[in-house]
Formats: sequence, structure tokens, C-alpha cells
Amino acid sequence: MDQFGGFTFKNVNTAFLEYILQTDFPSGVSSVYSCISEHHFEVIVMKGNEFIFFNSFEYQTAQDFIYYILFVFEQLKLDTHQHTLHLFGQIDSGSELFTLAYTYIKNIVVYDHKTQASVFNITEDELKKHFILLNS
Repeated sequence: MDQFGGFTFKNVNTAFLEYILQTDFPSGVSSVYSCISEHHFEVIVMKGNEFIFFNSFEYQTAQDFIYYILFVFEQLKLDTHQHTLHLFGQIDSGSELFTLAYTYIKNIVVYDHKTQASVFNITEDELKKHFILLNS
């Protein structure tokens, strides 16, 4: 008996990738996108509309976080002064993760959760905590 109707099951990482793929990308420019949770984060790298890289990392400290981010930049030969790091989820410009990242990466954009939080009628903190789920 079908109680709930049809649905599509998606891995949380697929949901984040699909969210990022809805973005209009500058042609030929590489950008790094990261969704941060309390002890893990996802990283997606796009070059224009071309998907280049995805991985998920666990971290305990801000130093762990920046190690993995800089490792991605290094392995993909991305310039930390030229390419942009877009941050989503549980981060803001006053956090330790942001401060440390900005020490090494000069172009950082933190997603503004205010408008979307009001659309969902929830707090910004709730949206940050469940960003991928709410955008899937």
C-alpha cells in the first residue's frame, strides 16, 4: 500500500550539488562552494558550468577546516587571491572559520540567509543548520 505517494530519494550531497548547479556561473572562471555544518563540510568546485570536484570533509578545529580548503585550492591549482570561495550553512563573517579562511583566501562570499529564512518562516540559525535539507 502506497501511503506517502511518490518521492525521489536524494543523498544530502546530491541536494547541495543540485542547488549549486542552479547558479549562473561566469564563463571559464573557477569558483569554490562550501556548505559548512558543525563538524563536516562539503566542497564543490565549478569552472563555468563545468563540474570539476566534489568532496566532503570532517573537521574538529578551524585549522582542520582551512587545511582541507587550502588542499583543494592547491590540488586544483586555484589561486587563493583570484578565485572565490562561496560559503553556506553554519558560518558568518564573524566566525573563527571565516577569519582563518580570510587570512589565506581574499575573495570570500558568505551566503546571506536572511531573505530565504523569512521565506521559510524560520530563524537564520535554523536555516544555516539545515541549509541543504531546506534547499533540496
